Amino acid sequence: MLALALSRPPAHSVWWTAVYDLGHAPLFGFVALAMRVLVGTLANGRLSLAEQYGLAFALTAILSGASEAAQIGSETRDANIGDALRDLAGGGACLLVAAGFEGLFRGAVARTVMVLSGVSLMSAILAPLGPLAWSYSMRRASLPVIADYASQWQKPLTQALRVDLSSTIAPEDFTGQGGEPVARVRFRQAAWPGVDVVEPWPDWRGYDSLRFQVYAENPAPKMLVLRIDDEAHNGTHSDRFNRSFTIHQGVNDIVVPLEDIREGPRNRQLDLSRIARVLVFSRRPDAPYELLFGPMSLNEKAGEQP
Repeated sequence: MLALALSRPPAHSVWWTAVYDLGHAPLFGFVALAMRVLVGTLANGRLSLAEQYGLAFALTAILSGASEAAQIGSETRDANIGDALRDLAGGGACLLVAAGFEGLFRGAVARTVMVLSGVSLMSAILAPLGPLAWSYSMRRASLPVIADYASQWQKPLTQALRVDLSSTIAPEDFTGQGGEPVARVRFRQAAWPGVDVVEPWPDWRGYDSLRFQVYAENPAPKMLVLRIDDEAHNGTHSDRFNRSFTIHQGVNDIVVPLEDIREGPRNRQLDLSRIARVLVFSRRPDAPYELLFGPMSLNEKAGEQP
């Protein structure tokens, strides 16, 4: 309880954010089991087994509601109905398993159904961690590619900010990408539309440059901005790497030396071992437009291994 109440997940970690959110279920499963033991001890035979389980679940629900209500007005925590629902689902799942082993209902079939129902419910709650773990493993396996908007593994680690993001097959004149899946990004007529890779592979040391290709079907030039933050970024414009690019019709091959990225912040060097964010965006387009993006990759230094 104290771990969830007093601490927060690392600011740049999608994984730990998910663990903190989904962790409410097993946490309140344990709480529900503790309530079951407490109620059984205090009842001392005056309540039936069904009444004890019902009271244990009710007390778990009250504690869940109280814990969420206590966060109202907090500067660091927010009351969340999703957390409360996970609390109740986790508590219910563990009580189902316990009731099955304790024999709340007679008959082996009924007991087995209760146990399997509880296990299935808890598994369903925690299921999102599986695909997310796969995304992290693919992030490592895909190096030197650090962002591929068209891939499935990239999606949990990407935010579409006022853009429509989809995949398509690159036209044949998209040099190096022809016939391959690429990302189609439709920038809306809004402020700062873009694609945000919120947790790229963090260690860029041992590489020489960052490279990606952008394909424009429309002849009118478009302006894009590349922004890169490290974990020490203080939120100001001058404390990160920023560079603008003019995108012309056809293939645009963009290469940025990592030394330029390192020297991006005004008053310090950007830490290439702790990259936290890569954002490509447009400023304020006069009208919606589309661009195609190939994978964003790191180029290795000659004669060196990362």
